[in-house]
Amino acid sequence: MQRARDIEGSRSQLIASFGFVFDHLEVLYDLDVVVREFAQSRGLDYHRVPMPNDHDRVVAALARTVGRGLPEPRT
Repeated sequence: MQRARDIEGSRSQLIASFGFVFDHLEVLYDLDVVVREFAQSRGLDYHRVPMPNDHDRVVAALARTVGRGLPEPRT
């Protein structure tokens, strides 16, 4: 939030969370409530990049990653 105070001449902020790939209470509250209120109290528009959640490509990438870590099936 300190950086938002230092931005002059900007009317709009685009926020992206890199800590999680799925909606998470911390993201939903901290960004969508606290940071949104902070931005709006200073006359800024607030926008957050949506989380990938259950997008097919994200699910497929996670499945491949997990699959690589599993042992080969015994026959």
